[in-house]
Amino acid sequence: MHFAIPYRLRDSSVGGGHTYEESILLTMIAQVGATRHRLTVLGIGSGRRPNFEGKNVSYIHLGIVSSAIVAIAALFRRHRWHPFVGMQRSIEYFMQMRVAKVLRSEGVQFVWSLSPFIHTMELPFAVTVWDIEYRRQGFFPEISAAGEWRNREGVFQEMLHRAAYVIASNEIGLRQIEFSFAVLRERIISLPHFTPRWILENPEGKAPHFAAQEGLKAFEYILYPAQFWPHKNHIRILEAVAQLKRQRKSARKIVFVGSDQGNLTYIKNCVREMGLISDVIIPGFVSQAELAWLYRNAFCLVYASMFGPENLPPLEAFGLGCPVICASYEGASEQYGDAALYFEATSHIRLVNVLEELENPRTRSALINKGLIRAQIWTPRMYVAAIFDLLEKIEPTLECWL
Repeated sequence: MHFAIPYRLRDSSVGGGHTYEESILLTMIAQVGATRHRLTVLGIGSGRRPNFEGKNVSYIHLGIVSSAIVAIAALFRRHRWHPFVGMQRSIEYFMQMRVAKVLRSEGVQFVWSLSPFIHTMELPFAVTVWDIEYRRQGFFPEISAAGEWRNREGVFQEMLHRAAYVIASNEIGLRQIEFSFAVLRERIISLPHFTPRWILENPEGKAPHFAAQEGLKAFEYILYPAQFWPHKNHIRILEAVAQLKRQRKSARKIVFVGSDQGNLTYIKNCVREMGLISDVIIPGFVSQAELAWLYRNAFCLVYASMFGPENLPPLEAFGLGCPVICASYEGASEQYGDAALYFEATSHIRLVNVLEELENPRTRSALINKGLIRAQIWTPRMYVAAIFDLLEKIEPTLECWL
């Protein structure tokens, strides 16, 4: 089968989604040559382009004008500018037709989207859905403001029912999609997120520029790599460390790594109000090499997000020997098992208790060992092999007209 993967060219500062997509694509390119399938990578945008060369692999770029149309369509879709709804629909329609025309001219039969955004529904497709938290917790501003909830609902209702396959991140995610959208269960496939390629390559890392300036000592800080969205729940970590300081117990520094998505000012105000200015380091975005160093030297990762059913940073921490404390959102225990300690995302008291539990050297050592094992359970190669199986499964159906 000749299939295509649209790929947005961008840098890694956009977050974990980019890391996930790039790991799949590069693994797919490395493995497709051993199959009878052909892969066309459709580059969109003007960012960094990885090496897309491989047997049975071709690369085409959508072009500046078409890429601009895709970007404008995404902008409209994201912000829902109501005075221009008619224009928005026209641009989105043109985008879908243009992408479909380009892919058909290459002989593409099927489109695989690595993200919850599909560039065209004019060809048979599979789409990956990381979460549907907008349905479960639609009161958070990042998924409700400026018409965002209404827009997501419209897109998901059409996209999920037209897809040949919907890829969920675990069994919890599968059940959520089936229940919320009444999608046929046989059309939903659970493919667990894997430990990213760059982690499995076991990087040593490089000390970030601020480590010496801030006096960071090995195993004396809590790490949380997450963009500053409200649902990332940075406040809970601040409350826990503030309480430990009030109790005159060993309160470690906090390193918040990630770009601002609108909530950074609020978090900085909370830091000042809690008297934690000397305890919190907010360096912004860091490189993968710097992040690897931070994982290797942290006392632990505290992943406090309110959203599930899966997340990548705990898997990254597992692979580099960093103990994990994770919020108990639905899906967390399925993804991480007993390799993490858990706390209720709304309770800093429970987080304090778990942090104190981790002070026990035996507990910490056992957690590290379990994490290293967990990181190897699901790899990019296994994920891509499952995708090839699905292509084999859908191909006889496509032969009815393609």
